[in-house]
Amino acid sequence: MKKVIYLALTVLIVACGNGTEKKTDNKEVKPKDEVQSKNESSWEVVQIKDEFGDIVEGKSTISAIFKGTMTNSAVADAELTVRMQLQDSIIYSNFYEYNREPQAQLPKSKYLTIKVKVANGEVLEAKQFLYQNMMVDLDKELLNILLNQNQPVKVIADISQVDKYSNDIYKFEIDPNGIKEAIK
Repeated sequence: MKKVIYLALTVLIVACGNGTEKKTDNKEVKPKDEVQSKNESSWEVVQIKDEFGDIVEGKSTISAIFKGTMTNSAVADAELTVRMQLQDSIIYSNFYEYNREPQAQLPKSKYLTIKVKVANGEVLEAKQFLYQNMMVDLDKELLNILLNQNQPVKVIADISQVDKYSNDIYKFEIDPNGIKEAIK
């Protein structure tokens, strides 16, 4: 009798389980904010505003926002937003942990070597300067890598290299698509 009940329950569970599966036509559907056209650039020219919020004539900067993850002693793979600004051929990067203000507190006046993995799998290094809670590409090493790529690159910035009390590791991708055109 017990075998009959187990058999009946098993058939019922399997039948209900198959009926609740969502059927698709094998096409991967991405959320609207993840969809980016091949021709769409992450890099855009933005007008500079003065302290009153008015646009300053003839002054602009190039900016882009990228997503990634951050890990430290308290959390693994938390959301990260990286805001990059390109001005006078120097990239300034601001990190926003958990995708919100304020920007991450970085060590002051230290050089950090970041790892950059390009599309062919090669891992390059780029020296960056940490200044006023920004990562600054003073030697234009990151910019030169981006200008020579046409596919997104993966970046790891391990802050523990320069601060023994920090476990912060930032991982993100930078899409170089459109950066050359924005510079012109």
